[in-house]
Amino acid sequence: MARIEGIYVPSLYEVSYFEDGKIKSITPKKKQIPPLIKKRLISNFNQVSSCPLFPIVPNINVVHDRITLEVFRGCTRGCRFCQAGMIYRPVREKSVENLIKLADEILAHTGYEEISLSSLSSSDYSEIEKLITLLVDRFKEKGVGISLPSLRIDSFSVGLAQQVQRVRKTGLTFAPEVGTQRLRDVINKNVQEEDLYLSIRAAFKGGWRKIKLYFMVGLPTETDEDVEGIIRLMNKVDRMGREIIGRKININISVSAFVPKSHTPFQWDAQEEREALSKKIRYLKNKLNWRNISFSYPDINRSYLEAVFARGDRRLGEVLERAYYLGCKFDAWREQFNFEAWQKAFAESGLSMEFYANRVRKDDEILPWDHISCGVKKEYLLKEKEKALKGETTPDCRFDSCTSCGACERKDLIIWNN
Repeated sequence: MARIEGIYVPSLYEVSYFEDGKIKSITPKKKQIPPLIKKRLISNFNQVSSCPLFPIVPNINVVHDRITLEVFRGCTRGCRFCQAGMIYRPVREKSVENLIKLADEILAHTGYEEISLSSLSSSDYSEIEKLITLLVDRFKEKGVGISLPSLRIDSFSVGLAQQVQRVRKTGLTFAPEVGTQRLRDVINKNVQEEDLYLSIRAAFKGGWRKIKLYFMVGLPTETDEDVEGIIRLMNKVDRMGREIIGRKININISVSAFVPKSHTPFQWDAQEEREALSKKIRYLKNKLNWRNISFSYPDINRSYLEAVFARGDRRLGEVLERAYYLGCKFDAWREQFNFEAWQKAFAESGLSMEFYANRVRKDDEILPWDHISCGVKKEYLLKEKEKALKGETTPDCRFDSCTSCGACERKDLIIWNN
């Protein structure tokens, strides 16, 4: 089974460690076992449905109570903190005709009243305007709305949202991520601050009274000035909304803690200490305690645990089992999360949480996932890491030249569907 491309059988690989806990080697136990596990790819994404035609329809209200229509897979925007943007490369699209056909079939089988156009950046779909026009015109008489997830920060995306919401108007979501242009370049957001203001102005002028913005703290090279930048940015957004609409605007701000992820340019970086992250979030919450702003943030202990497991190795299997027997279940629910039990599980296993979450890795250190290839070269990630430290950006290869990340090197791939 391990000889099949894309199949990983952990028991067939031997891992040895140095005395300090770092990995010394990862080797196959048998000669016929490949030393590198390569990700399996759907070469012609347009030919598969990628979403269930007969989904189970619940008889109670659920969070995602709608059809999810995956318009394309992969993203080459290149945000340096984003794991999905690296591991799902290359970009592979579905044709408009196939998407319309899928929507017809799933609606007939479910009776849902909303279709969500899903991808990592749906407004980058090459025929997004045509697709939205056809879907809205086709289903508006049935009261079926079309929704887009978090939008790219530009006026084009706001125009799309205006077209989408001819049936049903909801809020708009943007992800500026950080408060300064310097840090935006570090993470390769490839968005100028003025683009954000133009987008939000267009949203307010288009009649939206409710918008949501995502931010992150604790990113590599972040300074106090970057945190202050979030407050300055929000002051300007709030003032803009009041000038255009008046007092009746609602701004939701979601602030998360940076978690370094495998297969990204930031996989070598440490997560900031819990107390430092908590201090930044408390500061933002106090400074943005305005009547028209809703402020949400994570439990820092859960973000810390996420950082531990995001770059953990097979030794954490014992921790998971111990935590389970200590009562750790349904940890995503705030009232069920028991951080002390997790700490006890690590202590009983003889492992340090700080070793996994708060430690900077050297460039030549063997990482627990080095024997698993998602298609993006490690050399490319290292190059992106260096560019981040210099504040240099990398353009999206869909609209610029190839960046030689390695994801498109397979010759059987069909990337575009024109």
